[in-house]
Amino acid sequence: MTCLAFGQKSPDKPNAVQTLSLDDAIKNHGFPVKNNSGNALRDKQDYKAAKRLWVAQNPELYKKLTATIQPKTQPVLMDEKTYKAINQTTTSEK
Repeated sequence: MTCLAFGQKSPDKPNAVQTLSLDDAIKNHGFPVKNNSGNALRDKQDYKAAKRLWVAQNPELYKKLTATIQPKTQPVLMDEKTYKAINQTTTSEK
């Protein structure tokens, strides 16, 4: 297994997008974290402002960070028969 330095491209996949974990972004690159001051609205506003600034100052790191984020749900393609069978089971269980 070959280890790559930060920002180095893989020789076998030269166009592959390098990724950055959220943990690494926070620990090593100053990505902002949410504070809990007791004022939830203020904390949310402060975090959003700090994140916007970090993204503006670190566009390449942000691109690598967002390349690691997976959607919470994946679309599923199925035929009509399967769709009806699933929905019929779901509605009959209620």
